[in-house]
Amino acid sequence: MAPAILERTVPVAAIEGEMNAALAPGSNGAGPLLQARIRLGHIRCRWFDWLHRVDTCGQISVSQLGISDHRAFDVYGFSSSSISIVRGLLARLPIRNDEWEFVDVGSGKGRTLLLAREYPFKRVVGVEHSPDLVEISRSNLQKYAGRIKCREATVMACDALEYVPPEDENVIFYMFNPFSELLVIRCIESLAAVPLVPGKRRVLCFVQQRTHLATPVDLCRSSKAVRPLALRPMRFDWFSHPQLEASLFDVRASL
Repeated sequence: MAPAILERTVPVAAIEGEMNAALAPGSNGAGPLLQARIRLGHIRCRWFDWLHRVDTCGQISVSQLGISDHRAFDVYGFSSSSISIVRGLLARLPIRNDEWEFVDVGSGKGRTLLLAREYPFKRVVGVEHSPDLVEISRSNLQKYAGRIKCREATVMACDALEYVPPEDENVIFYMFNPFSELLVIRCIESLAAVPLVPGKRRVLCFVQQRTHLATPVDLCRSSKAVRPLALRPMRFDWFSHPQLEASLFDVRASL
């Protein structure tokens, strides 16, 4: 049975590898507790990389990503997904992992792919436009020293609008604050435009900073390609950050 429709986004835990604007020098927007959580996130980020012999932390500006000029205005710089967010969302997805493919659209250095491989998905796929990030993420997939339950993983070097999902597989799409609002809608509608075999489904898990002009639900309400689904709230942890929210959507294939 499909999850009940939810008409709001759900606050989720953690931000790592990314400093909130409130923490900029001279800002009074961050209290001691928030600063402590951010620092803990950075420590956990570095510990994850050291423990698993990979490179997934840090921030990279758009100008350093090697992305073509026509697309640079539509993408955000790289910042790594939170370990807490990804693991929390994967644990709450209303699916049987072995019946689904997991696709990270805008996969960056591949941390989400590594974490998704802890679950028995049929296949884990990264879609990344930056040549430098593709190289780093492929290296991380090879070097990762963590537990692996999904044996098939790959990173596709292509524009998100050029990626074509399989027609005969259930697919979970994951997006972490990847593009401008306009490009997000174009990407979702592009994914929905690909035919889907009867009985199969596509679901979008979208994580975004609440400081943006529109929430994921606001953005996707303007598109007939998706409808919001229920997502069980995450428990509080010390890596939590109040300006992130997650939403789950059913992606309707075009008729």
